[in-house]
Formats: sequence, structure tokens, C-alpha cells
Amino acid sequence: MTEDFIIKYFWSAAGYGLMSIPLLFSKNAKATVTTNSASTMVASRTENYVSNRRLLLSLADAGGRLMYSGKEISELVGYTNRVYGLLGALHTLDTDSYPVVDRPAHLPNDKPFFVMSNVHGETCIAENRVALIEVPIVVPPTDTLSQLEGGDVLVKSLTFAVGENEHTLISGGNGIGKTSLARVIAGLWPVWQGKLEVPESSDIFYLSQRPYLPIGSLRDQVIYPHSYAQMKAAGRTEAELMSILDKVHLLYLPGREGGFDTRKEWKDVLSGGEKQRICFARMFYHRPKFAVLDDCTNAVSSDVEDRMYESAKQAGITLLTITHRPSLLRHHVRQLIITGKETIGTQPEYKVMSLAHPATEHERQTLDAEIEQLRRTLAIEVPEWRNRLDQVKADLSGKMLL
Repeated sequence: MTEDFIIKYFWSAAGYGLMSIPLLFSKNAKATVTTNSASTMVASRTENYVSNRRLLLSLADAGGRLMYSGKEISELVGYTNRVYGLLGALHTLDTDSYPVVDRPAHLPNDKPFFVMSNVHGETCIAENRVALIEVPIVVPPTDTLSQLEGGDVLVKSLTFAVGENEHTLISGGNGIGKTSLARVIAGLWPVWQGKLEVPESSDIFYLSQRPYLPIGSLRDQVIYPHSYAQMKAAGRTEAELMSILDKVHLLYLPGREGGFDTRKEWKDVLSGGEKQRICFARMFYHRPKFAVLDDCTNAVSSDVEDRMYESAKQAGITLLTITHRPSLLRHHVRQLIITGKETIGTQPEYKVMSLAHPATEHERQTLDAEIEQLRRTLAIEVPEWRNRLDQVKADLSGKMLL
């Protein structure tokens, strides 16, 4: 707030103060002059004032830009350090000289312990399933000190498999390991032990909580990471893109923004729900066999969300959905519930439930609570929407009469 005040107001105010000195404190300002000379003096001072005003405002703008550039340089230094660290790590991995930290002797043998030197898991290609066989979910150590202490173990051993059309909903408390599981499946985190089976990279798609919108045209947002040349080489058309946008309720977007060739800062132009639906459209474009959805529709209305999930299932995409919303249970046939650290005693850290059977009492109570919350919300908001609609109609009718 102080920086903005200085940049916007202080420099300009200081400039006006400097310009007022010759007018208020000059000896000529207090001297007695004739009428003709007075008019000439006033015109000269006015001209000088206007000229000085322009110069000092330019100087104030330059000072503000200089202050902002300091922050931008600091930000650039941070990015540079990150890129340098990444390149250094890649070079050490390429030369097989990554530092290895042995297990400290003072740690007990029964303590779960995972360091970078203990990555003994296996990842292989499976054509028609995603499977984890005795794979622990562990937060990787980020530095040497944390390697000595061991990675944070969220789930000691997880075994489950998802075949084609076995749509699975993954749920659990916050910080329990749901997103960590998606990172292990995506290969972002190592498989410390056990075995991970995933399809080819072209047959599995990942949608995260935060939508990523690259710099480019509206078409690039839908076909990412493909380029326009790759799209044409694959025989895909803009008519197909329009049908995809229709599935995610964005058919109006090209008309509103000026066509598929329009280039904008899409992260600032699109709303939160539109960003998530654009990412969902990418999944329809690439047509994978499996999709890992990490709470990627929390800003989308329930009716649109239902249509998107049904369209994905009709397209033959097997869904692994990470969410807190019980309303999505009806789109899945199984539920993986992760309890992780909250497990007491010898109880398992996770359980897999079939959703083909009638809903349990707990599930019915959860759904009833959500329905009741929606009813209360509608009871409050619908009258407000109607009043606002009446006001807009009244304003429009008044303008038409004018």
C-alpha cells in the first residue's frame, strides 16, 4: 500500500510543490508591475508551469517504473535460481552423480524410511489398467536434511487396480494423500517400493486442481499440448472443436472472444468455471482411455458437471476422480477411501467399496445433507435472482422508452 501511494501520488505531489516555488516565493511575484508587463509575466509563468508540469509528471512516471522494475528483477532472480537448480539436478542425473544418502545407523529398523537412495519400485506399461501393487505414498525429501529424517509417509502400502470402465472415486480427508496418489500415478513422484502399472502416456490424461492455460490462441487452449500443425496433420477440424466445446457448455466462447485465432491472456479473461471446462475439453480432444481428475470441477455448477461426466463415460474414458463432493458418487462404480495417518491401531489405511450395491445409511445421510444444503441455498438465492431480473427488465424498458 505504501509503495502504491508513493508511486501514484507522492511523486506527483512533490512535482507540484517544486513548480509552485517560483510562483509563490519569487521576488518578481511580489513586485509591482504595470498592466501590460503583468499580462506578459502571467502568460510566461503559465507557459513555464505547463511545461514543467509535463516534465515532472514524466519524471514521476519514470520513478514509479524504476521502483516496479526492482520488484520485477527480484522475481526474475527467483525464476533464474529455480531454472538453474533444475538444470543442475538434470545434469547430475544424466551423469549418474546424484548424491546418495545412506540410512543413518541411529534410526530404528521398524521405522518407515524412504530416501532417494532407496527407490526400488518398478513402473511398467499396462495396456488396459492402472494398478498399484504394494506401493507406499510418500512425500519425497526435498533436501539433504529431510533425506536424513526420511520422507513423510502418507500411506505405507497401497494396492488397488482400475480396469476399463471401472470408474473410481478417491476420497479422504485433507492432506491424507489423495493428490499425492495422483502424482505417483503421473510419475511426478517416485515409486519407492512395489509396482506401478500405467498405460502409455497418450492413453492417460491428468487434470489438476489448478487449470493451466498456455500463451496462445483460443484453439491452443483446447488442443494443448498439441500445436495447430499437429491438429491439422491428425485431420482434426474446428467443427470437431465446436462439438467438444458443446459438451462442456462453452459453445458460446469462440463467438464471444472473436474466434479460435484470438490471442489473449486467458488466465485473466476466463472465469474459474470456464478455465476448468476448457481443461475438461482438452480431455475430450485427446480421447484417452483413462483420466485422473484431481478435483478439477469444483468451480463448475452441478448440472454442467453431471453432463461433462456422462459425456466422458459415453466417450469410453475411465475416470479416476479425486473429490470431496458426494454428488459425484453416482458417476462411479467404486470408491477408494484413504484414511492414512488418521488410522487408529491395526485398522487399514484405505478401503475400496463397491457403489453398485444400494447406498449405506452413512451415504444416504451424506447425500441428504448435501441436498438440504442446496435447497437452503436456492431458497435464499432464487428470490434475489428474481428481484435482480425484475430490476434489469425495468432498466431496459426505461432505456427503450428514452
